[in-house]
Amino acid sequence: MSLPNDSPIADRPRLDVLQLTALLDSPPEQFFDRLTRLATESSGAPIALMTLVTGDRQFFKSSRGLPEPWLSRRGSPLRLSLAKHVVVSRELLIIPDTHEDPNWRDHPAVAELGVRAYAGFPILSPDQYVLGAFSVMDRKAREWTPSEVRILDDLAAIATGEIHRRLRLRLGEQGDLSDMLDHFRNLLEHSLAGVYLIQGDRFLYVNPKLAQIFGYEPEELLSGTRPADLAVKEDENKVAENLRRRLAGEVEGIHYTFRGRRKDGREIDLEVLGSGTEIDGKPAVIGMLLDITSRKRSEEELREREEHFRSLLANAWDGMHEVDAAGRIRYVSPAAERMLGYPTGHMVGRAIKELIHPEDAPRTMRLLADTFRSAGSEHSITIRIRHQDGSWRDVQVQMRLMGADAAEPIAILNTRDVTEALRTERALRESEERYRLVARATNSAIREWDIGSGHCIWDDSSNLLLRYTEDEIGTTIDWWYERIHSEDREHVVTSIQAALDGVGESWSEEYRFLRGDGGYATVLDCCHISRNEQGVPFRVIGSLMDVTERTRNEESQRFLARASTLLGEQLDLDPTLAALARLTVPTLADYCLIDLVEYRGSDGTLRRVASAHVDPTREVVLLRDEHHALSDDPDRHPVVRAVLTKEPVLVTECTPAVLKAISHDEEHHQQLREMGLCSYMMVPLVARGRALGVITLASSHSARRFWPRDLLVAENLANRAALAIEHAQLFREAQDAIRAREEVLGVVSHDLRNPLNVVRLSSQLMLEAAAGERRSANVQALERILRASSQMEEMIEDLLDMSSIEAGRFSISRRPFAVEELIREACDLFQPLAESKSIRLKSSLSDELPEVSIDVHQILRVFSNLVGNAIKFTPEGGEILIGASVRGSEVLLTVQDNGIGIEKEQIAHVFDRYWQAADGDRRGAGLGLAIARGIVEAHGGRIGIQSGENGGATVHFSIPTGS
Repeated sequence: MSLPNDSPIADRPRLDVLQLTALLDSPPEQFFDRLTRLATESSGAPIALMTLVTGDRQFFKSSRGLPEPWLSRRGSPLRLSLAKHVVVSRELLIIPDTHEDPNWRDHPAVAELGVRAYAGFPILSPDQYVLGAFSVMDRKAREWTPSEVRILDDLAAIATGEIHRRLRLRLGEQGDLSDMLDHFRNLLEHSLAGVYLIQGDRFLYVNPKLAQIFGYEPEELLSGTRPADLAVKEDENKVAENLRRRLAGEVEGIHYTFRGRRKDGREIDLEVLGSGTEIDGKPAVIGMLLDITSRKRSEEELREREEHFRSLLANAWDGMHEVDAAGRIRYVSPAAERMLGYPTGHMVGRAIKELIHPEDAPRTMRLLADTFRSAGSEHSITIRIRHQDGSWRDVQVQMRLMGADAAEPIAILNTRDVTEALRTERALRESEERYRLVARATNSAIREWDIGSGHCIWDDSSNLLLRYTEDEIGTTIDWWYERIHSEDREHVVTSIQAALDGVGESWSEEYRFLRGDGGYATVLDCCHISRNEQGVPFRVIGSLMDVTERTRNEESQRFLARASTLLGEQLDLDPTLAALARLTVPTLADYCLIDLVEYRGSDGTLRRVASAHVDPTREVVLLRDEHHALSDDPDRHPVVRAVLTKEPVLVTECTPAVLKAISHDEEHHQQLREMGLCSYMMVPLVARGRALGVITLASSHSARRFWPRDLLVAENLANRAALAIEHAQLFREAQDAIRAREEVLGVVSHDLRNPLNVVRLSSQLMLEAAAGERRSANVQALERILRASSQMEEMIEDLLDMSSIEAGRFSISRRPFAVEELIREACDLFQPLAESKSIRLKSSLSDELPEVSIDVHQILRVFSNLVGNAIKFTPEGGEILIGASVRGSEVLLTVQDNGIGIEKEQIAHVFDRYWQAADGDRRGAGLGLAIARGIVEAHGGRIGIQSGENGGATVHFSIPTGS
C-alpha cells in the first residue's frame, strides 16, 4: 500500500515538533520500555514498539520482542514501516490478517519482517501532529478484542502524556495542578487501567477505573486516603517505601506488585507502574495500576499445570529430550534417563549426535535441522540410541519445535523404546518366512457397539477395509447383521448371542461380509465383551480383519494337496487326468481341458485326453474338439503358443475382439460364444524343460475372472500334473522294457536251453561210450564241452533269477533249519575245492545258535557265491573262515578270507549287476553277488562287505530268527 501524494510525513511543522521532543536517536528509557512490556503482556502479542516516524525512516524509542538486526539498529527504512500509515491516517490501524487483506499482503513489512497481525495507535503532540505510533505485532493471524484495544489505547495515551510533559518542560511552561489535570482527564476518564496522580502521601487524582478496582467512589479516595491504606497489612510498607523513593528521586520510576484490599474486604493482586513529575514545583508521581488478580490466578494455575506436567514426565513411560539449534541436550526427562540407563543430568550438555548410532546420525541430524527451519512441522523417525551399558536401543523419536519466535527455540524430542516391539516384529517376520506365509499388511476395522442402544461406531479405517464411504457406513448393529452372508448369518448371530448370554469376555468368528464394492470378504471378527458388576454385557468392542487372501491361500493349498494325492494314487495316465479335470471344476474353473503332445515322426500334435464342465452334457462337445498341430499359427491358437513358449497365457476378460482373434473359423467362433467363454488360463505342462501338454481353465457364463493369483495356483497344479505325466510315461516305458526283457528271457530259457541240453546229453553219451579210452584227446575235449555247457546253464539260471528278483517275482521256499547244519553243509560242499588249492577252510560258531526259517537251497547258493569268490582270490596256503553268531533278533553269517582284498572305491559296486573286479576272473556274468543280495533280502536280511587295510575281505549277511 503506497502513501498519497499529499502525505503529511514530510510536513515541516510536524518534523520540527518531533525534533523538539529530543527523543529521536536517544537511548532506551525504562518508562517507555515498561509501556511496551505491559503491551505484550496484556495482549499476548510477541512484539510491541513505540515508533517515531521521520521523513525517511522510523525510530524505535522502545521495543520488546523485536528480532535482530532491527533490535540493534533501533530503526528501519520507511518502506518497512506500518506506523507511517498511522501517521498519515491520524487514526487507529487494526489488521487481523495481512495475508487475507489485499491492501497489506504485499507490504514489505509482511514479506521481510513476517508481520501477520498489527494494531497501531497514534501518538499526538499538543498541537495534534501525529509523531508516530504505539504498536503491537504478531506473526500469527488474530482477532484484536475490544478489551485489548482499549488497554493498548490507554498505554498509548500514557506515552502521549509523557511526551506532552517533556515538551512543556523544554518550552519552560510549568503548568499548575488544574492545567495538568485538564490535560489528562479527557484521555483517562474512560481508560480500562487505573490511573493515579500522587503528591506526598495523598491522591491528587484517580480515574474511575482505579476507584472501581478498589470498590470506592473517586471522591472517597481523594478525601484523605493514603495509597498505603489500600494495601493489606503485610504490603503497606512496600507501597509507602516505593512511593517515597520515587518522590525523593532515588529511582527514575517504580514498578512493583502488591496485595490490595477492596472496600468490601476482598483481597486482590495489583501491579503498579509510575514515573516522576512535578506539580506546582513539587515532586509528584503519575502512573497506572492494573488488577492482575485474574492473571495471578492464571499464573498459579499454570504453575500447578507445570507441576502436574513435570509429575507426568517423571512417571511417564515415554521419554523427552530438549535440544537446542546446535544439537546440544538442554533437558532430559526422568523417563528418558531410565530408558537409557544414565544417571540424572548425565546427558545434559552433551551433543545428541554422540548418543545416536553412526549409521542413523546423518538422517537424524537432517530432520532435526528441518525441524528448526520449519515451524509447526513434525518429524518421526526410528533410530538406535546408545544405552549406558553400551548396547543399542531401538527408539522411536518424534520431533517438533517449541518457541519458534523465541530468541533460542528448542526442539522437543519425544522418545519411546521400541526395541522389544521391533524384536517381536522381526521374530514374527522370520516365523512367517519359515513357514512360507505371505505377509501382507492389513488394516482392521474397529467397531464399538453399545448393546443398550444398539448404536455402533466404526473407526476411520473401516472405510478402506470394508470399501464403504463414510456416509454409507451405518450407525446401528443391524447394519452389520444385514451385511453378513446369508449362509453365515444365522450361525454368527447365534454364536455371538450365546457369548453375550454366557459369562465370557471374548468372542471370535470367521465369516463372509459384504463389501461396499459388492464383493464378499472373509473376515476374522474378534470381540471383547464388557460386563457390569452383575455380569450383564453393556458394550462390545471388536475388530474385523480381512483374511480373504489367507482363506484363499488355505483353500488353494487344500486343493493342491488333494490334487497331489490324486496324481500319486496310480500310474495309469488317462483315468488320472480325467479325475484331475473333474477335480478342478468348479473349484478353480467352470470347465477344464487337458491336451497332451504327441509326435509322429517330426510332426507334433496336441491330443485332447481329458475334459470336465460344470454342465456334464457339454463334456462330450469338449472332447470332440479338433486336434491342434504344433505348426499352427500360435497367435490364433493360444494353446499352441503355450506349448511352444512354455509360458502361460492369461486372459482376464475375454472381450468379443479376443474371441474373434482366437477363433479358427466361424463355426469355432460360434462354439466359443455358446460356451460363454469369459476368462481363461492356458498353462503348459513342463517337466525337465520339456513341454508335455497344456491344461486350460476357463470361466463360462459366470462372474468368475482369472487374475495373476489364480494363475499362480494353476501353475502349481500344472507342475504337479507334469511330474505325474512324466512318471506315468516313464512307468509305461519301463513296463515296455520289462515286457521286452521277459520276451528275451523267454527265448533264452526255452529256445537256447533246449539245444544246450542236446549238447550236454550228447557229450555225456559220448563220454560213456569212450570210457575205455582213458584220457585220450577226444575224452578231454568232451569233458571240456560238458563243463562249458554246465557253466552256460548256470549263467542262464542266473539271468532268470536276476530277472525274477528285479521284477519282484523271486520266490523262496522256507523251512526250519539248524544254523550248525547249514554251516556244516557249506563246509562239506567246498572242502574238496579248497584242499585242491591248499587253502584251509574252517568254521567258527557261537554257542546256542537258534533254528532259522530259510530256503536251504538258496542260502547254500549264497554260500556258493561267497565261498567260491573267497577261494578264487585267496592264494595257496591261505585260510577261509565261515562263521555264525547271534546279533539281537537275527543270525549273522560271515565268510572271511586273507586273500588280496578289495579296493575301497570298488566296495560300493560289488553287489551291482554284471560288475566284476578289473583284475578278477571273468569267466562268470557278474551276477553272483547281485543274486546273493537278492536271496538275502528275500529272506528279510541284509548283506555287506568289508576289506582289511592289509588285504583280506569279510562278507557278512543276516537272517532274521523270527518265522
